[in-house]
Amino acid sequence: MKSKLIPTSIFIFLFLIFNSTKIKASNKEISQINKSGSGTLVIVGGALADSNYAVFNAMLNSVGGVNNAKVAIIPAASSKPSRYGTLFKNKMTELGVDSKAIHILPIAVTDDASTKGFDESTWINNANDIKFAKQLSDKNLVWFTGGDQTRITRTLVNQDGSDSLVLEQLRRIYNQGGTIGGTSAGAAIMSNSMVASGDSFSALKMGFTDHYNSMDEQENGPVLLSKGLGFFAHGVIDQHFDRKARLGRLIAVLHKQNEKLGFGIDEDTALVFNASSNTFTVIGPGMVTVVDISNSQIRRDTTKGLTANNIDISLLSSGDSFSLSTKKIAAHKSKVSTINHEIYSVPNPIVSGTLSRNSMLKQLLTYDLIDNKAAKSAKSYLFNDGNTGFELIFKQTPKTKGYWAYFDGMKDFYSAFHIDMSIKPILIEIKDL
Repeated sequence: MKSKLIPTSIFIFLFLIFNSTKIKASNKEISQINKSGSGTLVIVGGALADSNYAVFNAMLNSVGGVNNAKVAIIPAASSKPSRYGTLFKNKMTELGVDSKAIHILPIAVTDDASTKGFDESTWINNANDIKFAKQLSDKNLVWFTGGDQTRITRTLVNQDGSDSLVLEQLRRIYNQGGTIGGTSAGAAIMSNSMVASGDSFSALKMGFTDHYNSMDEQENGPVLLSKGLGFFAHGVIDQHFDRKARLGRLIAVLHKQNEKLGFGIDEDTALVFNASSNTFTVIGPGMVTVVDISNSQIRRDTTKGLTANNIDISLLSSGDSFSLSTKKIAAHKSKVSTINHEIYSVPNPIVSGTLSRNSMLKQLLTYDLIDNKAAKSAKSYLFNDGNTGFELIFKQTPKTKGYWAYFDGMKDFYSAFHIDMSIKPILIEIKDL
C-alpha cells in the first residue's frame, strides 16, 4: 500500500465527481471556424458508461442544468441510428431532461435492422432539409453518437465541401455558447483533421492511404485522413486511445498534417473544452494524452518508416487542466508530487507484449517511470509478423513532473507531464531456442 499522504480534499472530490447521481438544475470553411466562441465541447474517447455521471454532469451543467437543456441527437455515425439515438435520449430523460426538449434528428446512412417499418438509410440527405435545420433553432446541446465518423461528414458536409443547413445551425449553437458533444466517432469529427482508420504500426511503417471501404478497416492498415468538422481548432483529436494503442498513429498524423498538438482521449473519459477560457479539463477514469511535436525532429524513410526525437508527451487524468493559449498544465489540487517521492523501484522497465507488467502506455509512464525511483527511462517495442519494428524510448527530463492521488476509493490516479519520447526503427529476429 502506498504511504503518500492523501489529502482530505480528495474524498470531497471523489464524492462530487465520481458518485454524483443527480444533475444540478439551474436557470465557411473549416479552417475559418471561430476559435474564440463561447461554447463548450464535451469530447469523449468512446465507450461512455451509463454510470459516468461526471461526464453527464459536465455536459448538462454547461448549458445551465437539466431544466435548461434542449438537446439534439445526431445518430448519423451508427449502424443502428434509431436504437442508439433512442438510448441517449432515454439517458437524458433519466437524468431529468424533459423528453419534449429532446429531438433525435433523422440523419443517417445505414438502415437500422432493429427497427421495422421504415428505412433509416433514406435519411442520408436530411441535413439539407430546412425542416430539420429549424428543429435546432432552440437547441443548446448537441450529441453525436459513435460508429463510423465518415458517415457524419458524409451527411453533414456537402460534396463541394460547404456546410449543410444542419451543420450551419450546429456552428451557430456552438458560437453562441451552446455545447457540442460526441463519443468515439463523435469525437473524431471534432478537429480539422479527422482520423478515419489505421493502426500505429502501419502508420509508423507505411504511412497513409486514400482508400476506405468500411468500418472493418478502422483497426488496421495505413491511416486514412479526412476533413473533420473543425469545432476544435487546436490540434488533432484521436479516441479509444490507450486501449487501441494509437499513440504512434497520432504522431504520424501530426507530422503528416504539420500540426503541432495532438490529443488522445481514453475510453469513458472526456476532454471538456471551454472556448471562452481556451482551456480543457479532463473528466473520467482514463487519461488524455497530449502530444506536442513543436520541437521534435521527425523524418520518414520509405523503407524504415518513421524516426522521431524530442516528442513531448503529457498524460492528464481527472481534474487536470490544459491551457491551449500557454500550454500550461495544472494537476488537480488534491494530487501530490511523485518526483523525489517515488514508491516503486524497478530497474530498466520494458514493455514487449501482453505478459509485460504495466503494458499500457498510461501504466508504463506512471508506475514504471514517474513513480519509479530505479529508472529515469522506460522502453516499449512495437512489431508485427515481419522482421522490422520500432523501439519507443520514454525519458524523464528536468521538465518532467509527476503527480498522484487516490480517487474512487483507493484507485491510483496519476498525471505525468513533459516526458521525452523518441521512436527508432529496428530489425526484429525471433528464433526458437
